[in-house]
Amino acid sequence: MLRLVDKHLFTLVLITSVGFWSSGHIKSCQSVSEGEMILNRFLDALFDESISPADVVDKYVFTEKYRDSDGNVLDGRNLAIQHIKLIRGEIENDNGYVLPNYKIADKKNRTIGRFSDYKEISNFKFEELNKKEKDWIYVVLNQGTAKVEHYFLIKRNKVHSFCSLAKGEHYLNFLIYSEGQ
Repeated sequence: MLRLVDKHLFTLVLITSVGFWSSGHIKSCQSVSEGEMILNRFLDALFDESISPADVVDKYVFTEKYRDSDGNVLDGRNLAIQHIKLIRGEIENDNGYVLPNYKIADKKNRTIGRFSDYKEISNFKFEELNKKEKDWIYVVLNQGTAKVEHYFLIKRNKVHSFCSLAKGEHYLNFLIYSEGQ
């Protein structure tokens, strides 16, 4: 008798589990890449104004001091902090930067994935990059419009760029916060 009860209990658990997995929850339980997880956490912190820009940068963004083409020493950390202040509206954006906006702040309204999975709907092609470099590009889509809202460069579990400059209609240059990629 006990074995019969165990079989019925197992069947009930199995049916309940199948119902759970088939009801749309499978998407949220599917394997998510490390880059997608990092970008999700970064975006949550980026748009949480209770977290200081410095704390966001220190936790998620790869920065270092480096020299520009004129030999000037630049501080990537300070530049990234300034970009977060631009995003949050603390300072004016008068340099033509392409920055993430609050359309992607709500986790329920965004989809994150690799550029390679969404290149057909992208305005930018990144033809100057090789396949490996394109694998470092992640996009955030607005679920309501299925439109790519922003591009990010993620490498070695850190955000290397969340700010870029548009060059013409189909070219985008990432601004990185270190000497090289």
